Amino acid sequence: MLYNILISYLRILSQPRHENYELVPDGSYILDCLAYGFSKLIEDIKQGDDIHLSNDVIELLEELDARIDQVANSSKHWNSTQEWELVHLFTWKVIEALGLDRESEIPVKEG
Repeated sequence: MLYNILISYLRILSQPRHENYELVPDGSYILDCLAYGFSKLIEDIKQGDDIHLSNDVIELLEELDARIDQVANSSKHWNSTQEWELVHLFTWKVIEALGLDRESEIPVKEG
């Protein structure tokens, strides 16, 4: 189950900002919920036996978690375009580390 939830987050976060802005607007409670839920997901993944991930992937997920938290905080005060670009970049690092782009579980990266 945690795997499917992780895939759902990665689908949202792997999209360019202009494509998911309406779903997750800057400064919104939705963004706060996304950040909180992703943090809890990472905690559950690290504590449980549902998903077995390498330490490298866990570290990437933790970095992505920090980026999502940063964009959730900064988007309330100023335009967070740069922070969103980092979220997007780290999301694709996770996707590639998991090999999901090859399995077509996540949309193919454009550009």
